[in-house]
Amino acid sequence: MASQGDTSEEPEVPNKIECEDLVTTLACHPFQDLVAAGFIDGNIHLSAVYSLLVTGERFVATGDDDGVLKLWDMRTKTASMTLKECEEFISDMVIDQQHKILVASSGEGTLTAFNIRRKRMDLQSELFDSEFLTIYFYFMQDEQKVLCGSGDGTLNIFNWGQWGNISDRYPGHPMSIDSIQPITQDIVCTGSFDGKIRAVHILPNRFLGVVGEHEELPIEALSLTHDGQYLVSCSHDQCVKFWYVGDLKDIKVDTSKKAKSSVKRKPIGKAAKKNDFFAGLVDDEPEGDGAVDSDSCNDSSDDDSD
Repeated sequence: MASQGDTSEEPEVPNKIECEDLVTTLACHPFQDLVAAGFIDGNIHLSAVYSLLVTGERFVATGDDDGVLKLWDMRTKTASMTLKECEEFISDMVIDQQHKILVASSGEGTLTAFNIRRKRMDLQSELFDSEFLTIYFYFMQDEQKVLCGSGDGTLNIFNWGQWGNISDRYPGHPMSIDSIQPITQDIVCTGSFDGKIRAVHILPNRFLGVVGEHEELPIEALSLTHDGQYLVSCSHDQCVKFWYVGDLKDIKVDTSKKAKSSVKRKPIGKAAKKNDFFAGLVDDEPEGDGAVDSDSCNDSSDDDSD
């Protein structure tokens, strides 16, 4: 695992978990020190489990490669709901605070809202131009938003319930965005096909830095521990890794300044050193569509190119 800053000032990061099979998805328990992982083998679905979501203390939702959604009651170890409304894989899922409406993104480029209490589909969007690979629900200034990563490397922002209209777009990732995990109200971490886990500030849109990587292997899933201290990731290396992100909440972006045309690397907080995560943080981005060169997210001594 890559160095993640001055370990003398950070909590000890849990060791990576080596698995016998490919880990396709994972989710942290909302209250306990538990991580649920979905594997490519097994028999709970006829095809591989592509996405997994802990929807409450006793329920887990799973989506597979064939577009089937299941809701599992962990008390009985059985599926209490099975629906198929998507033609392609269910890439990711999110649920509202009332644990009633579950929204799934799919490889066909749709968002589908399910009422898990009534066990039915409520609404499905029209097809979008690019496949949707990841989705996450969060609050922005008391407004409910959904952040959706696409196959063309764009972050799309939707207002909750308005699935046909993109309220904001943020291009710039060099490859597809396969996973998203909010860290604070303004900062999310994204996992990309190039194997990089990036910290991104939303509105204003800024690339902040690289949290970690899986050596150029696609990031399959990200999840945050219940205490907000560790980001958990999995990839094709059959490993579950942990990254300390407790300091991300201290990052401040000057929203009053317009993004500069040059990408200036500068340390935040203590003086940067070669393997310090904060050595790669930036405040600036080029004008225009918000894209930055991929190596702008890395430490100045590293190369973030393909």
